[in-house]
Amino acid sequence: MTRLVLLLILNLFIVNIYAESVGGFSGISIPNLYLSNDSEGLNISKIGGGFYPQYSDPGHFVGISYQNNHYSQNSWSKTANQYGLIYNNYNLKDWSGYNINLNVNNLNGSHLLVTDSQINFKINTTTNTQLLVNRDRIETQPSLDSGIFYTLSGVSLEHQFIKRLSLVGLLGMMDISDGNKRWLVKAKLIYDLFPNQGVNLQLRYRQFRDTNTQLPNNYFNPDYYSESLAGLGIRQHLSGWVISGFAGVGRQYVTGTPSTVTKLIEGSVDSPVYSRIFFRARAGCSNAGEFQGPNYSYRYWMNEFIFSY
Repeated sequence: MTRLVLLLILNLFIVNIYAESVGGFSGISIPNLYLSNDSEGLNISKIGGGFYPQYSDPGHFVGISYQNNHYSQNSWSKTANQYGLIYNNYNLKDWSGYNINLNVNNLNGSHLLVTDSQINFKINTTTNTQLLVNRDRIETQPSLDSGIFYTLSGVSLEHQFIKRLSLVGLLGMMDISDGNKRWLVKAKLIYDLFPNQGVNLQLRYRQFRDTNTQLPNNYFNPDYYSESLAGLGIRQHLSGWVISGFAGVGRQYVTGTPSTVTKLIEGSVDSPVYSRIFFRARAGCSNAGEFQGPNYSYRYWMNEFIFSY
């Protein structure tokens, strides 16, 4: 813990030097909140905040963060503390740029470096690319007890074929600390059904394969899993606010079992980005296979406040 405190002080010193060299606004992000519960009885709460000595808007800031993660299921519970550095520098209009964060997560007395970072750039006027790295703990009770984590690296490509039709594809590899590897493929076809109203038709597909299905049952690791989903999406701009959502239904397939129905509903709202107070919220519910298995459902809520001064 002493080393973590010293690391936090060092990070604060570095970002303050940077802020003083460039000037501008500062920002405070509090509370940042994530809540979820699922059909297995697992409840997750993540509460935290951030201090950004250099802050221009939600796409441009540098600072430090803290987050407390709490997991509970029946009489079992675990708590983790997470300290991190954040460096955001991306264009809010076309999302080109990068979001880099490095965090130290302390659970069960062990420290794990975690991140959720992306680099986005435009290839041309119709094609965007994203490189991503995500490293975190697998959030099931057996995996948290065993200290199992994953590192996901991938590349995403978005291409607009014609004015109203675009395709997003992702290829990734998840390296899991127990020796398993999971290859991921995702695709999303979007057709602007009513462009003036912000309504679109979406077809989504994802699949993954695990290289080692003989491991202890710490998480859902089938030989093959796939899901196909169709639904309607919406994205509206109202006086600077951005409101978006999606509702879809489909089917999932796991090796050796009949296909079953899946559903997904999600929505989000973002406040105007250039006001002194920025608010972002996301919510959703799903019943599709994740780390917990195919007969699984979960609900989540997350929000973020940023106050600049």
